[in-house]
Amino acid sequence: MAYTLTSHYDRVIDQLIRAGHFGNRSEVVRAGLRKLEQEYLSADYLRPPPLPPGSAARSYKRQTKAEREEERRAVRASNKPRKLKKARSKTKADASDRELAAYWDQCGPAPDVILPNDKV
Repeated sequence: MAYTLTSHYDRVIDQLIRAGHFGNRSEVVRAGLRKLEQEYLSADYLRPPPLPPGSAARSYKRQTKAEREEERRAVRASNKPRKLKKARSKTKADASDRELAAYWDQCGPAPDVILPNDKV
């Protein structure tokens, strides 16, 4: 099998052989692959612990009426256009701000949002 290494890893392999840790280049590469394999097989992120009992049920519980109302208010507040302050000078940017404010005034209030748990 052929492989290509950077000069850095080439020097590392040579140092390990000169130090007497390994007999040849193949032994160094095999040892590195064994270490990498052990690291990946023992990695916690590959095998996460199971969820504690009831945690999935808490995540997917039905919302109460108060929670739905609170979520609706938050959605409406984020959809509501903000009033722009009066322009101090009559530059091009201020004119476009005034045009944008006039457009939002024409659009009227933000529409009601139907959330997933709402009954239609």
